Formats: sequence, C-alpha cells, structure tokens
Amino acid sequence: MNISKVCILGGAGFVGSTLVSKLARIGIHTRIISRHPERHRKLLVLPNVEIVEADINDFNRLSYYLHDVDAVINLVGILNDNSLDGAGFRKAHIELPKLLVQACQKNKVKRLLQMSVLNADAGTSPSHYLRSKSEGENHLHIFSDKGIQITTFRPSIIFGPGDNFFNRFSRLIKVTPLICPVPRAQARFAPVYVGDVADSMIEHLFKSDSNGLRVDLCGPHSYSMMELMQYTAALSGVKRKFIALPDRLSLAMAHMSDFANSIPIVTPTMNWLIPGFEEARFSVDNFRSLLVDSVCNQSAPQKTSIEDIVPHYIQAKPNHSRFDSLRQTIRRD
Repeated sequence: MNISKVCILGGAGFVGSTLVSKLARIGIHTRIISRHPERHRKLLVLPNVEIVEADINDFNRLSYYLHDVDAVINLVGILNDNSLDGAGFRKAHIELPKLLVQACQKNKVKRLLQMSVLNADAGTSPSHYLRSKSEGENHLHIFSDKGIQITTFRPSIIFGPGDNFFNRFSRLIKVTPLICPVPRAQARFAPVYVGDVADSMIEHLFKSDSNGLRVDLCGPHSYSMMELMQYTAALSGVKRKFIALPDRLSLAMAHMSDFANSIPIVTPTMNWLIPGFEEARFSVDNFRSLLVDSVCNQSAPQKTSIEDIVPHYIQAKPNHSRFDSLRQTIRRD
C-alpha cells in the first residue's frame, strides 16, 4: 500500500511520540493535531513532522487536516472520566471515532488505524471504559467493507520510558506509608512494550491484508497487580508491605475516591498537602475494569519483557529528581 503522509490523533502522547519517531525514520510525513502545539515542540526536531492546532472534536477542522493524507491513526483515549455516567468515555472513544470515519469518507482517506484495548466487549464488559472502547472499535469495523481499510489494535498495559503505569506506581509507592493497600491485587496483565506496539502498527499500516483485523498485543509474560507493585517497589529502592484488599473494601475505597473527586476543592487541596494524592485516585470504573484480566488468549506475544526495559527508567533516584518532575509539570524545561 502506497502511504507517504499520515495524520495522527494523539500523536504527542506516550505511544504517539514513539510511533511518530519510528515513522520519521522511514521517511513518512506525519501531521499531529493538537490543541496545544507549543507543548510538544520537542517532536519538531524530527524530520517530516508538523504539528497543527485544532480541536479534534470539531468536524470541520478535523476534516480540513485530512484533505491531503493517505492514512489516519487514532490513538486518543482516556483512563478516567469525571462524569460518573461515562459521558467522557463515550465522547473520546465512541463519538470521536464516528467523526473521524466521516472525515475519512469526505476526504477519501482509505486507511485508518485505531487504538482500542485488550478484551473490551460492548456486551459484557463491566466498565464504561471497556464498553466505550469496544463500541468505538465495532463502529469503525462496519466501514472495513465500505471502502476504508480498518485495523484496530488491542494492547494490554503499555510500558516504556514516560509511561503512566510503572512511573505512576513508583511515585505513588514513594509517598505512601509503610503499608500499601492493593485493590484487585489478583488482576492480571501482560504488559507490552511501547516500541513493540509502534512496530506492529507500522507493519500493519502498509499491509493491505490487514483490513478488518483486530490485533491483540501482549508482552511475553503475565503478572498480577500485586506482583507488579512489588516489582516496582524493588526497582524504586523502597520497602513497603503490600496488603491485598478484599473486593468490597476496594469498591468502597473507589466510591470514596469518586465522591472526593466530585468536590472541586478537594483534589487540588489534598494534592498540595500530600504530593501524589491525585495519582492515587482509584475510581469505581477503574475497579470494574480490573474485573477483566488484561491478558491475551491466542495471539503470539510481543518479544520485549518488562525486565528488559523497566529497570532502565524506574530506579532509586536522588531527591533532586522531585524538582525535575516539578519543572516538567509547570513546563519551564
């Protein structure tokens, strides 16, 4: 398939940055749509990369930036939704893909790649997050027989430098007391390396026989939540006693977290008093998502394990790293 120019939604994020870098190496022109292009200027050092300012939920603006591309990749997704009814999940995971496929039709874009999530099922998934991911994915696949070649990617937890999984756990563990409660400690994951995810997407981007495929992506090993927390603590150089919470207590904690988050002043105040408080948020929808193990059933796993990569970016650091993180947060770097 002849593809020389690609538009990426979510291209400045964790997975997107890796994907854009790999596309640049093989000479593909990449257009990233962002509401805040100035925040992602580091990507402009890559060849054949442009960042344009637009609201991706504005159909006219979205359509305008697809007029001259050969393919579109949608990486947009959210893990938390402040609306308890799942409205935020539906907007990001269902309504946006619907707009996107319409914009592709209008501009005669024939190739579309979509990031979904492993084991999402619109009919049986217990959480808004998983159901909305599945509904968006299912809607797009309707068009795989209507002139647009669709491929969706369904990864387990994605890890790598800059991830929001091991990095988040590491920061959280460091600010907890000696005893650290673990909700859904038995939930299982098969973490997949961000570089392997990007390689798989690029491989399928150019394959005409990828139309209609749903590609499951897992790492070579599976782990429980408890094992991943213990592994992160060991790498971070801290000693903690981890306690597996019963589901009833985990759910009660999630309800309290949602209630606190619904009061505007609580989260910023507590985050100021207790650094890392916001990262500790565990919602009812998060709990329900963990009721489904994120492991592959049949697809061949990717080759890179957490042991190959994570020790290189999660390790005990001197105290001044706290100030480095603060500078990055307020964008003075």
